[in-house]
Amino acid sequence: MRQDFLRTEKDTSPEIVSFERFGTSNKRITRIILDEWRHSDKIEDIKTAREYYMVRNTRIAEKTRGYTDAQGDRQENHLLSNEKLKSAFLRYSTKQKVNYAFGKPFAINVENVNLDAEQQKDDEAGAEYQREWEKLIDKHFRKTMKRLATSAVYAGIAWCYVWIDGGKLKITDIASDTIYPQWSDAAHTELDVIIREYMQTIYEDDERDDIIRVEYWDDKTVERYIDKDGELVPDTYPVNGQEAGNSHMRRQISAADTETGEEAIDYEDISWGRIPFIALKGDEDELPLLNVIKDHIDAYDMLDSESVDTIHDDIDPLLVVENMSPDVGGLTQARELIKNSRIISTDSDGKVYYVQVKADITAAQMKQEALRKEIREFSATVDTQDIKFGSNPSGVALKAMYQDLDTYINGLETEFEVFMENLKYFFDRWLEFRGIGTVEQWEQYKATFTLDRDMMINEDALMDNAVKLQNLGVSQETLFGYIPFVESAEVEKARLSAEREEMMEQQREMMELQSEAFALQRDVEANDGEA
Repeated sequence: MRQDFLRTEKDTSPEIVSFERFGTSNKRITRIILDEWRHSDKIEDIKTAREYYMVRNTRIAEKTRGYTDAQGDRQENHLLSNEKLKSAFLRYSTKQKVNYAFGKPFAINVENVNLDAEQQKDDEAGAEYQREWEKLIDKHFRKTMKRLATSAVYAGIAWCYVWIDGGKLKITDIASDTIYPQWSDAAHTELDVIIREYMQTIYEDDERDDIIRVEYWDDKTVERYIDKDGELVPDTYPVNGQEAGNSHMRRQISAADTETGEEAIDYEDISWGRIPFIALKGDEDELPLLNVIKDHIDAYDMLDSESVDTIHDDIDPLLVVENMSPDVGGLTQARELIKNSRIISTDSDGKVYYVQVKADITAAQMKQEALRKEIREFSATVDTQDIKFGSNPSGVALKAMYQDLDTYINGLETEFEVFMENLKYFFDRWLEFRGIGTVEQWEQYKATFTLDRDMMINEDALMDNAVKLQNLGVSQETLFGYIPFVESAEVEKARLSAEREEMMEQQREMMELQSEAFALQRDVEANDGEA
């Protein structure tokens, strides 16, 4: 339910807006949210984070080298080296976290909260529920989750759209800076309204038209507009080739034509009962990882670029011209003349010579190394270039090296669990749409999803521990989950069962052959006795 368009006294968060004023239209609400969010600091932070993730670091791109002229204006000198080296710290750190947490298939466990352990074994509905989840979470789903996790880490929050395509439930990642959420609570767990704004290119009659689409979503409806010079007009363009309605989705049904009696195609409007967008947060504060390390990255890039400039300047020695006007333009012309013709003329008492400048860049390198370590530390990134990794560290040492990363992933996994819990709401309704159980039935089931962290391991030590665990009487299923070479305990059990069955079949065949051989031998001996 929308609430009054007023800031509440209890919660002064600028992102919580309520809309219950009588007569406030959805169009007016959309206009207000657009004006508030379009150029907000949060959206600008997300855009900047994406630039750094794509290694288009914005601060170093502004670097110039030049001088200030007599009028006080800054003039860029293109004769000087002006390197703009961009580091990939944010991209490397983000990919390390995402591949560490989502690089392997995550485990799924389903249980009915109303059944005990013995009843769970015979719960056929629960087994079917788990199979449906396993079908949904295929490699394409996991790839989408990796993209969502990537945006969640570097941008602080990622968004996906839940929809049904060809009878299959799908999630599609949406650019974070195109979603303007209005939350119902300070913890940002319940959505009241979402405004989505994005640009789309439409080709109509061989003409290109770039339009700004704006969508208003609540728990039951969606309204679509085109932003034309600041004015919101109804969107008449089709969505995915179909006429856009005001419901969350439309399902094709067959209906009999009352006049002809023939079957005709009709559509049924369906609403999810909840806004079909789900957020995956990088952490509970939705803070982009870049915000923690941006100043350090900028300082590192500047030092790195200036160090290269210094080396280039050292290779290109300083030109000294005595008894010549200090006018910058004249000196620049003299330098260009020497550079192009290798000669220069001076007055009788003039003198031209080069001075080689030996720059000391050791201090800059030391500061760069300090910045690099701080960036790794503040971004919870494992430094795999550390010399310790080259000495075959023990499992205890590796755990210590991964401690900061594990702490970060603990928070990300909590947000992932919240994401999957929200997805379960749509999943249960999707099953009901297909005629598989009811929402009330599936609400009795708890689905648990566990990330399989891909930590560098000491395999020899791990296998020794596995042997010790086996000697202690630990179950085979627990060992399968412990051993890194086993992709899935269920798959491994099936493989072992198939191997045992094959061995038993071979033994049966061998016994049959032996029995036939013994029978043949008895027959031979009997015939010899008769003879």
